[in-house]
Amino acid sequence: MEPRTISHPATSNPRIPAEAAVFRHYLPVQFRFNDIDMLGHVNNSVYITLFDMGKTRYFEAALPDVDFRHIPIVVVNVNCDLFEPTYFNDSVEMFTRVARIGNRSITMDQRIVDIATGHLKARCTTVLAGFDPATATGAPLDPVYVAAIREFDNI
Repeated sequence: MEPRTISHPATSNPRIPAEAAVFRHYLPVQFRFNDIDMLGHVNNSVYITLFDMGKTRYFEAALPDVDFRHIPIVVVNVNCDLFEPTYFNDSVEMFTRVARIGNRSITMDQRIVDIATGHLKARCTTVLAGFDPATATGAPLDPVYVAAIREFDNI
């Protein structure tokens, strides 16, 4: 997958600044009938599920030999900002990258962008942390995973 820099007007709202970033992982988003609410746009609860799919596909690309049933990380924080309504027939793409990785946590940056307008529809920041299931406590990330993610995302 070729890296893409997305530089978009953050939204049609001029009070939200534009921002550019390089993403090495992106994929088209397909909506289902039940993703739409009574106002005709994608329901706010659907975005978290979409962003989860993006994280899963990102890790499959960055760590192709990992069995995800046993990966020792957990989500500890999710922040999702919704900027504009997204409708069933909108063509959008989801971009996912690791913005920061340390010894014990990963911060992921994800964006859903309208292909036609370049407008940012939604943005999600997620923090994942290393976890030891035997003690149910935080733990360092596997250095092999850290190295693979650093190489994949060029960080």
